Amino acid sequence: MLLGRSDRHLRITLGIAACLCVLNGCAQFPQTSLMNSQVKRYRPSTLPHYYAAKPVQDYSELDLTPFAKGTSAVEKLHAGDRIAVQLNSGAWGEEAKQLWNVGIDDAGQAFLPQIGPVQLAGLTQAEAEQSIIHASQSRQVFLTPAVSIELENRSDRTITVMGGVNQPGHLNINRENLTLADVIVRAGGLSKTSTGRIVISGGTVESDAGTNSEEGALASMGHSQINAQTVNLSNTPPSDLAGITVPQGAVVSVEEAPQRGIQVIGVIRNQVVQLPPGKNIHLLDALAMAGGPTYSNWILDRVDVIRQSPDGQSTIRVKCSIRGAKNDSRKNILLSSHDVVSVEENIVTFTLSTVQSLFAVGTSGLRLAGP
Repeated sequence: MLLGRSDRHLRITLGIAACLCVLNGCAQFPQTSLMNSQVKRYRPSTLPHYYAAKPVQDYSELDLTPFAKGTSAVEKLHAGDRIAVQLNSGAWGEEAKQLWNVGIDDAGQAFLPQIGPVQLAGLTQAEAEQSIIHASQSRQVFLTPAVSIELENRSDRTITVMGGVNQPGHLNINRENLTLADVIVRAGGLSKTSTGRIVISGGTVESDAGTNSEEGALASMGHSQINAQTVNLSNTPPSDLAGITVPQGAVVSVEEAPQRGIQVIGVIRNQVVQLPPGKNIHLLDALAMAGGPTYSNWILDRVDVIRQSPDGQSTIRVKCSIRGAKNDSRKNILLSSHDVVSVEENIVTFTLSTVQSLFAVGTSGLRLAGP
């Protein structure tokens, strides 16, 4: 009696499944086609280049160490430093010796008693000593002075690094201005989230020391604000970064790529797959990351990639094949952030899933009915 009931239940289940298959084949697929009639459709071989996903680059592998020259071994004076100036006028007696503790102001000048303001920022200590001697002589204060300078307190000179580097934060500049290659190396290199776009903003730059023709003395660096500068590593050779000066007080912002994700739907475990930064993800990669299709690719083969156009005004569909992607790398298309990967159901998968569901319901009913 139980066996007859099971056979009858199985026949009913299969009959219902067959009816659903017919209804699905006659109604569902034409309806889907009608709904998507306005969507542009392509295959991997016919996809225009302007709709293709743009590959990402992993800038964390960029080694700038050979181009980071570091800082100069020659110490120079900067605005904010405090120095001890010892001057011997050349006269007899203790009055010939002068000792002044002075600071260098924001304009790069140190005000020395009797002599007046002297430009010192940007000079080495030896050059600063000569500049004071020349200023004293040209102003007829001390005609045969001997001058020595000692650095008592170094001003804090920093560069701030933000964004896509491994060690963001403040970099102390103890000597010369750093180059962009120096800054990136000191910040631990670029991270995987870096897009390769770098903006240098703020800070002050100082002109090179030269000869002051009026006084015959060495002229020090003058301060000036710099405009923001943008560097794109996609079109800038790494060697060029050694020629880009990053002045004190500047902020170096390394742009980070936003979090990328694609949605996988259909006959698969529906989920949003996060794309690793700096890594290119293709169709088969996304399917594997989502747990793989529910059925064999001999039963389930069609996958549609739904993508927004670059202008965001329309949607395109790229009709792909799992078997094709496995056999031909050109059909294993590169995915873009925000793509929707739809593993399309067909008549076979619909039938199998329906039978499985109904069979499970029937089995549960028999268990409840009992002998």
